[in-house]
Amino acid sequence: MRIKEETLSLSLKAARSRLSDKLHSELPLHQEIAERLVEHFDGLRLSPQLLLNLGAGGSCLSPFLKARFPQVCEIALDVIPLEPPFSITMDPFFLPFQSNTLDAVVSNLGLFWFEPRKEVFSEILRVLKPEGLFLFSTLGAGTFHGENAFPDMHDVGDDLQQVGFLNPVMEMETLTFEYDSPSLLLEDLTQWELTPWLGENISQDEKDFSSQGLPLCFEIIYGHGWKPPLRTSSQFKTIPIKVKS
Repeated sequence: MRIKEETLSLSLKAARSRLSDKLHSELPLHQEIAERLVEHFDGLRLSPQLLLNLGAGGSCLSPFLKARFPQVCEIALDVIPLEPPFSITMDPFFLPFQSNTLDAVVSNLGLFWFEPRKEVFSEILRVLKPEGLFLFSTLGAGTFHGENAFPDMHDVGDDLQQVGFLNPVMEMETLTFEYDSPSLLLEDLTQWELTPWLGENISQDEKDFSSQGLPLCFEIIYGHGWKPPLRTSSQFKTIPIKVKS
């Protein structure tokens, strides 16, 4: 398991300005992490033909996937109904695919909604082809300065290994967004339905804010694992057993 720690400070206004008109309603975090997630394909020997975008959430991941793999057939599935052509709804515990079907499954900031996650990992493993890739990002335990129930990176890696993924690799980085007002902060968190995790520690009173704004910390976990290759008959050994009468 590999660990990478990095702390970055991002300007909320600068991050918003990078979004296209189509994606202006997305949290800047979605767009930022989508780009970083696809960069994790660097060094991975994979040219997927059929790829599942799991928990598409507005589909900000799709442009980066298509730029990286122009010929890929991407299927975008989400847990909530969205306007076409973004995605269709699904049950992450019962994916609508036959076993050994997909070359890759990619999920951007959606796994923390799926509990128990080991059952989702097992279902992803089922639908992947042998030597298929599962690549994801999710919120980690340090989000909102640790006052939440998001998973620990090591626990997620252990779950991947326990369900059968080979050589899971886990990385982590911390991003800090600075908000100019409580209304902007609550607008983003409400849109992403994250206010229950943050609790009641946000004041609506502008006077409570310093001139530097309110920093909000997100711990981002990146991970990937491979489905084991299909074992051939030549890989099995025959062991003779003598039975005494």
